[in-house]
Amino acid sequence: MMKKLTLLIWLIIPVLGFGQKNPQFNIECQDNGELTKVYGDGFERIVEYYLDDQFSCCKTVTKGDIIGKLAYDKMMQLSMGTDMMSYCRELACDYYMILYLEQGMGRIFATASCYRWKGKEPLSRETIYIPENGDVVQLMKDVAKSISEKLSKYEICPYEGPVSLSVTGKKDTTITVEHSVYCNKMDYVYKKTTVEKTDTQSEWKLQKKDKEFAEGDVTFTIHELNTVTEEDGCHKCSASEREGGRSVNSSLSLDYSSSGLSEESKLDGEVHADARIVLDFLPDDTYTITIKATTRMYPAVEKGYMEAVGTCDGIPRKNIENTRKVSAFAHPVFGPYQGKPTDKTLSEQDTIVFYDPVSKETTTITIDFNLTRN
Repeated sequence: MMKKLTLLIWLIIPVLGFGQKNPQFNIECQDNGELTKVYGDGFERIVEYYLDDQFSCCKTVTKGDIIGKLAYDKMMQLSMGTDMMSYCRELACDYYMILYLEQGMGRIFATASCYRWKGKEPLSRETIYIPENGDVVQLMKDVAKSISEKLSKYEICPYEGPVSLSVTGKKDTTITVEHSVYCNKMDYVYKKTTVEKTDTQSEWKLQKKDKEFAEGDVTFTIHELNTVTEEDGCHKCSASEREGGRSVNSSLSLDYSSSGLSEESKLDGEVHADARIVLDFLPDDTYTITIKATTRMYPAVEKGYMEAVGTCDGIPRKNIENTRKVSAFAHPVFGPYQGKPTDKTLSEQDTIVFYDPVSKETTTITIDFNLTRN
């Protein structure tokens, strides 16, 4: 028959939920037998030591700390009441680690499995075993050290700092359709030329504040010009059977500039800018940086004209004015670059250029960032 000791460790990072910058580890040893009475408190302190050593930015709270606080607040409740928000801060959870000690088959097994809060797959896992008469204290040290080292592959201590993006988009296309037409016993030509010109520019000045959320500002400009010229030597008149020459000219342009990040995101009832900066660390000691940001939707007015002259179906020159929504967004992925989550600083300058064969637009994105961690 096997004896099982279950040790629960909550790795808590209340940065998002409560606005704290430093991650917090809550450590609890669940009472499940004689081994817990002998080793539980010591195991909590061992894990606390390795977490403090690996993650200098972190705060640790053990089960003993919580029990002491409960006892104190129970006494205070008799006189002045208790501060329930303090429990919320200490028990909120972003990471959840389960530790097991199992005794059987002549061995003692120790397993550590760390999950992101509400995650189904473990973020990190370690299993070590020793003979039944082995050194349990050393076993717990080995597990605590190993799981701490494995967690160091992730951004437990968040990076902060400035991230600048410069995004330009350019498009200049001319499409011509031309073919012969025949009417009135003569050969003529049909020709249509469409010109599209786009020039966009956005400057993003962001500040990474924790693991993902960012704040800052953006300025952007949009210049668009679309013209269509159509020459039809055999235009069929709408009110008769006549055919003859007709020319149609139209133009639409838009010039707009604005600033400001969108603020549609909410967390715990608080409004956040729609900007994310995510670092993904890879097994080969490299990383990528992803920026996701957008501006508000703004009403912009495009103006132009249209006119037609010819044998029939003439259209006097008339002005056109349309209102449509415009915005700017950024979603580039840069890297991989050399760097690990234990590095104190991550800093790069880089430029990427890509061409979209569908839209026929060339986009140039330049990034400059300097991130540091505690």
